[in-house]
Amino acid sequence: MTDDILIVSFDIFDTLVTRSVATPTDIHFLIQQRLQHSHGRFPLQFVEDFVNLRRSAEKWARLKRDREDITIDDIYKEIWLKEKIDCSLIEEIKKIELESENEVIHSVQPSVDCLNAIRSQEKRVVFTSDMYLPEPLIHAILKRIGAFQQGDKIYLSGVIGLTKSSGNLFRYILAEERCPPQQMMHVGDNPYSDVWVPRLLGIKTVNEVFSDRESLLPMIPEVKLWMRYILYRTYLNLRKNTVKFFKN
Repeated sequence: MTDDILIVSFDIFDTLVTRSVATPTDIHFLIQQRLQHSHGRFPLQFVEDFVNLRRSAEKWARLKRDREDITIDDIYKEIWLKEKIDCSLIEEIKKIELESENEVIHSVQPSVDCLNAIRSQEKRVVFTSDMYLPEPLIHAILKRIGAFQQGDKIYLSGVIGLTKSSGNLFRYILAEERCPPQQMMHVGDNPYSDVWVPRLLGIKTVNEVFSDRESLLPMIPEVKLWMRYILYRTYLNLRKNTVKFFKN
């Protein structure tokens, strides 16, 4: 990696970590199963409807938002507004969701290995994600998988209210870090929010660095191999989104 890169920003989900469920929303079925074994603490109809209710609540929260992204508190506020169940039960379900997320999230080890290899080149590492989950949970997960070190910074859209996809979260990070865009690189698997958007702002992406043969020369082998992995993930996402576009 060239010396002009001072900060390396890592996407979190599907880059450093992944969930051991088919889709992110499948976590709602796991929550429902736990509610079913709660010995009648929750109304039966509420438990039966929970999966659809949880997904609808997130949609409602996004429609009502006055910022670019929402938090898990916003989602459960919508559940409370619709169902009017006791606030203590709402907090209990929210806690179950956070525990369930923590249980199914595990590392993408090649990515973590690469991150730590990049640290050996004395680059500052930050974590950037469009995510509604709270920062304490994300921090705990990153520490558990060996990705977070003292001095690192986590930038979450739900906390800050700005998203990667709009470009505003990247602008916020550049201002906070006092870093020119050409001295930052972002790594992630989404072809739009992790590649196209930061590139428009002048931030380098894995694709750009990978395509520059000279910049690869000083890289250690693990980083080169990992970049191929990330590029392949980006290609798969781009192909999937393209097929979805033409089907619609």
